[in-house]
Amino acid sequence: MSETYDTSNKGLSIASLVMGILGVLGYWTGFLLIFSILAIVFAALCMKRKQGIKGFAITGLVLGIVSLSIWVIVMVFAAGILGLAALFAV
Repeated sequence: MSETYDTSNKGLSIASLVMGILGVLGYWTGFLLIFSILAIVFAALCMKRKQGIKGFAITGLVLGIVSLSIWVIVMVFAAGILGLAALFAV
């Protein structure tokens, strides 16, 4: 079964893709969390409304999830390092 998407309004799918790319590349600047969440939200809206380019929306969703996962892993790792530093500082 093929889903029909309205390709006349491509804004959400392109925004999702761009935010996903910026989320993956944005970990240097600290904006990773914002871009990742926006990529996921824009992709979800695009898929719900069935507007835009489905491939762009899926790619934006995947990149948003990957970059959000990277952020969570880095934060857990940083908390572990800080915990170990506090443990050995005593």
